[in-house]
Amino acid sequence: MKADENSIATIYRANGFNAVKVTSAVKDIDPPDGAKPRSKALISVGFKVEEGSQQKFGPVVLAGVDPAREKDVRDLLNTEKGQPFSLITLSGDRDAVLGYYVSHGFDQARVEMRQAADTADTTATDVTLNVTEGHQVFVDKVLLSGIERTKPQVVKDQIKVSPGDPLDQSALLQTQRNLYNLALFNEVITAPQNPAGDAPTKNVLVQVTEAKRWDVTYGFGFEAQTGTPAQGQISTASKIQLGLDPNVQYTQEGKTGVSPRVSMDVSRINLRGRMSR
Repeated sequence: MKADENSIATIYRANGFNAVKVTSAVKDIDPPDGAKPRSKALISVGFKVEEGSQQKFGPVVLAGVDPAREKDVRDLLNTEKGQPFSLITLSGDRDAVLGYYVSHGFDQARVEMRQAADTADTTATDVTLNVTEGHQVFVDKVLLSGIERTKPQVVKDQIKVSPGDPLDQSALLQTQRNLYNLALFNEVITAPQNPAGDAPTKNVLVQVTEAKRWDVTYGFGFEAQTGTPAQGQISTASKIQLGLDPNVQYTQEGKTGVSPRVSMDVSRINLRGRMSR
């Protein structure tokens, strides 16, 4: 019941009813007079909801955004004036704005939210997103290291950053994923050089550790097999008909035996198109 109260309240709060109160009560259901007793006790459950007033978004202001980027940033927002006030929606917008800046080379960007009651409408909440952009960083060079046998072009095809592009942190992460997906490397490190520095351009380091080309697995064991039960033995008449010695006990599946087993598996990666010559 407590979990149901919280679920109902969460739905209301997500739609702007921040002052909602949900309570519950139970009541025994007694059988009518003269009726047979029930095998199981029954109760009724009631939920009481006090909605309160619904809050809505007032003006949504973007502060600190360069005019050249303001349209792109505003297109990411889901909050609009007149919509039900929701902290979930507002938090999603903050993350979307921050993600935009990180993917465009603003690795020091910050986004802060401020809320204030609307002076003209008590049911409206004004929202301001204060953006501190910081300086934009571009890629100078992409430095690749750790390659011994793999063709460099195989690695370059998976790199998602290029010289002159904004330093995109999500592209660095995608580069790392792509290289791991090749199954040729034990370790892949992608990072900007001097990440805490204020230089307008930075080198991107891509360091790989190649996996072993040869993989050998082997095993030893024994295999045992028993013969058939006594009722499965060949009859004397059948032995004579088959030209077998009637004094020897034969079975259809042979006698019990044990044989050794040896297995070996050899595989190789980084071959041909993915191997340097």
